[in-house]
Amino acid sequence: MESKLVPAANIHLHTDAEQNVYPEKFDPRIIRAQEKYLEPVLGRVLYELLCEAFEAEAATPSVVMPDRLDELHTAMVPMLSQWVFFLSLPFLSTSATNRALETAPEAATGPGYNAYAAGVKTEAEDRTNDLRKWLEARRAIYPELPTCPAKRRRTGGIVL
Repeated sequence: MESKLVPAANIHLHTDAEQNVYPEKFDPRIIRAQEKYLEPVLGRVLYELLCEAFEAEAATPSVVMPDRLDELHTAMVPMLSQWVFFLSLPFLSTSATNRALETAPEAATGPGYNAYAAGVKTEAEDRTNDLRKWLEARRAIYPELPTCPAKRRRTGGIVL
């Protein structure tokens, strides 16, 4: 089982979500956010190292996480929290019951919801870029980071 690197109960600390949002609304999307948004930034090797160190620290007896991975964990939590919040937005105001989908009466819909979701996504993208810059400045500490792939030049096509 893969580790959830941020507790659902702490998502509100790094996002605009209020403290009274049920953590159960965030919990199912943590692993998906890690795989979809965090792993591509860290690369598979560093991502797995971080997960293993996090699991070892949570185990009994606890093994202290190495400082460099502890720093990385602290740096990536705001970014991961924002992506979890973004992925959870549709589920915060809608509940699936045995009768139907129920929406909270005060829930934003249409353009209001779309604008809010776009803002949350922009914030998540900004935090992802911040983490990339943070990692790039510490490349010597994190040699497992993947190198940037060379941009492929398009070949073929029609020249007019």
